[in-house]
Amino acid sequence: MTSTSRAFKSEKQLQTACLAFLKTLGNDIWYIKITNSGNQKKGTPDTLCCYKGRFIALEFKLGQGYGLTGAQELNIKQIKRAQGEAYEVKSLDDMYTIFGQKIP
Repeated sequence: MTSTSRAFKSEKQLQTACLAFLKTLGNDIWYIKITNSGNQKKGTPDTLCCYKGRFIALEFKLGQGYGLTGAQELNIKQIKRAQGEAYEVKSLDDMYTIFGQKIP
């Protein structure tokens, strides 16, 4: 995915902007932000969504050197193997692309 939208100073800022984007999709989406409580499987993506019948997992990463962990890579592979979609999101533009929206 590309990183052509505004620069974020932290992964949390990117995630907040992406969650705000999801809210704009209205009744066509269900999503949940996963909190790191230790009760879920290690490497579970940051946000899970169902959008117009598509299961979509989102892992937010910002900056160089902050790639996916081994557990995150494994979960993404398993989701894709189960015919779901899983993405490493590095920009707000990535979200527009994933959800088929026009980039403003």
